[in-house]
Amino acid sequence: MYIKAEIDIREGERDRLSRVISQYYIPIMKEAGWTLVVSMLNRDNPLQLTNVWDVGVSPDEGIAFLKAHKKYPEMKKEMGKSTLKETLTFMEDWLP
Repeated sequence: MYIKAEIDIREGERDRLSRVISQYYIPIMKEAGWTLVVSMLNRDNPLQLTNVWDVGVSPDEGIAFLKAHKKYPEMKKEMGKSTLKETLTFMEDWLP
């Protein structure tokens, strides 16, 4: 399964979010068998929120593993300091 995370970042918090994702999210999800496919950041535009898109491939139980991890509460607290909104979309292959 593919997981697309779309995150709207609070103004001035891009570096903090990068640290949180690198320090918590990526290592935990790798333990669950997840692989990062692409991580994209929109170009700076004063008329648009800073937005991050991460797409990864995960086994079906990847999110449950993340939420059960002992570092999950700390990760969510730290992410909350730098994010306005996070939307997860679960996807599968469509076209060959």
